[in-house]
Amino acid sequence: MNNNIKQTKLYYFNNDLEKLSEIQISGVSAEAVLGYKKLFIYIFQKEFIAIDIQTLQITAKLKRIEGTYFGCIDAQERIMMLKGSNTIEVYDFELNLISRHRLKGEISEYYHNVKGNACFLTSTRYAFKMG
Repeated sequence: MNNNIKQTKLYYFNNDLEKLSEIQISGVSAEAVLGYKKLFIYIFQKEFIAIDIQTLQITAKLKRIEGTYFGCIDAQERIMMLKGSNTIEVYDFELNLISRHRLKGEISEYYHNVKGNACFLTSTRYAFKMG
């Protein structure tokens, strides 16, 4: 591997930690979210990639838009991406946009509840006077 070219490698192991396969992706991974059938990798300042976790084949790519990053995957296997400080974009597993939702306030936290539903906390950080 050329030291001047930034790469990401994904390794796939069996239960005995024997390497079954690997794939190399151009660019540096900055974040990953695991779904039920796919692994979603954010390649820093470049794109989002969907990888089938059984075959390790790249199934979809989405060019990254400034200020967009992974949130979570809900129980219906939809990807929640956060855009800016208060917008959620919902994508399917092939990285097709399903819907967009603007929330009041800034998204400060996100998580799943016990049923796997996505939950978002927002705040209006500067709505009160300090002091």
